[in-house]
Amino acid sequence: MCLRSVFMFSLINAFYIHQFHQLENDQVEDYYWADYKGIIPEDALSAGYIPANETTYYIAEVLHKNSLVPGEIHDSDKKAYYEWANERLEATGNVKIFCTKRPQMFQWIQTTNEDFKTLIEGNLVLGKYESDTRIYIGRKQIANNVVIGKVHVVLPDLKGIFYYLFGEDVFFSYSFEVLSYLQDNL
Repeated sequence: MCLRSVFMFSLINAFYIHQFHQLENDQVEDYYWADYKGIIPEDALSAGYIPANETTYYIAEVLHKNSLVPGEIHDSDKKAYYEWANERLEATGNVKIFCTKRPQMFQWIQTTNEDFKTLIEGNLVLGKYESDTRIYIGRKQIANNVVIGKVHVVLPDLKGIFYYLFGEDVFFSYSFEVLSYLQDNL
């Protein structure tokens, strides 16, 4: 792993906005991205479970070409899978996994390409930020499987398109779920 990639990964992650609440006089971070080295942390947020193949799916973040890209991790595999430029890619290095001590603070909201703009003022979990684009974390149930991918939103249009992997192929959808953070009054 080159030093430049490590530096960029750390620098990009430093810009993430995290939610904090005061709990019992200590600052508690509601979510964070942990380094993923092939072992699922106890506090990794499950994005879905498929009984047919006894697989739990988790949210990955992969550094690819100086960009952070959402993807998926399966508990039965040590790799992260993600989509980039309509290609199915996998990674074992420069991968993080979405974790929280408060999983009850997260929910998946069903939406569509057209309706996405009504959610933008909410607390959607940001996967990536650029001046003219936002990437959020999405998922979809397909043929008794859970697929996790990225919701690509171009500004100022605010319409979301969900890109995901299914098998060896890359697909997109105008109907999907997006991960949101529930604020409380602590």
